[in-house]
Amino acid sequence: MTSKVSQKLNDIINKNHIDGMVYLNSWLVKRGISPSMIYYYRKKKLIQSIGDEYPFKYGVTLPKNERLLHSGVFTKFNEIPDYYGGVQALQKQLELNVHVAADHALMLQKVIPNLINWKKEKVLFAPKGVMLPKWFFEAPWYSNVLFKSTTFLPQDIGIEQTGKYQLLTSRPERAILELIYLIPNNMHMRYIHECIKKLTNIDIDLMHELLENCTSNRVKRLFLYLIEEENLSWLEKLKVGNLDLGKGTIVIEKPGKHNSKYKIVVSDFSNDIDYKQKFRGIPL
Repeated sequence: MTSKVSQKLNDIINKNHIDGMVYLNSWLVKRGISPSMIYYYRKKKLIQSIGDEYPFKYGVTLPKNERLLHSGVFTKFNEIPDYYGGVQALQKQLELNVHVAADHALMLQKVIPNLINWKKEKVLFAPKGVMLPKWFFEAPWYSNVLFKSTTFLPQDIGIEQTGKYQLLTSRPERAILELIYLIPNNMHMRYIHECIKKLTNIDIDLMHELLENCTSNRVKRLFLYLIEEENLSWLEKLKVGNLDLGKGTIVIEKPGKHNSKYKIVVSDFSNDIDYKQKFRGIPL
């Protein structure tokens, strides 16, 4: 192989490269990089498999029993694969219908200052039936990722490209509904209150469209309850008189208090010691 061959890889990878980007074998092959060329590039230390021995975590080589075994997933040599680079590979190389969601989206959209939910998880949503590849599940970042497969909102409303990786990300109006969807198993009610206070400026038309297409009465009722509790400035602009909220009482959390207007049972967190211990001193 010659330097001319090496240039072919450089032309493909360096065109829009960001440190930590992940490259998939299948994506490289589609662009004319054969398996034998990939082998050559690895030997020449132009790229490395995320299963190779290299400084993967905090600049220290992982022990053999901690290394990934997926030879078909690569980074540039001596680069640490980035979580966002992994998500970009899901979206743009595998073309999976997956997006950054909930409070993680609010962070990327600069609505909240940083990701501080009580489990400190990055959140991905996808329609039902979408499966993430094994290498993504086994990457070091995956213990801090919450993946939800759901169709309670249409996939074509309220999602845009954001950040240096141009990742598909929920707009704030959609993200807050996704955050509410995670209550109570994956998110704390008090934390939702703190996040929703930050929605000082929203696209009313988009919010209407999302609520009208939302199939979860639980999410719709809880959203309306929360914005009324916080008395947000745009509350009066949100016309919800014709919104279908279903029938009967929905229990969100137990034990809790009953809200007769929206027919939901929600927790009273005013004396929630567990919440206060977890969030003391953290500004949102």
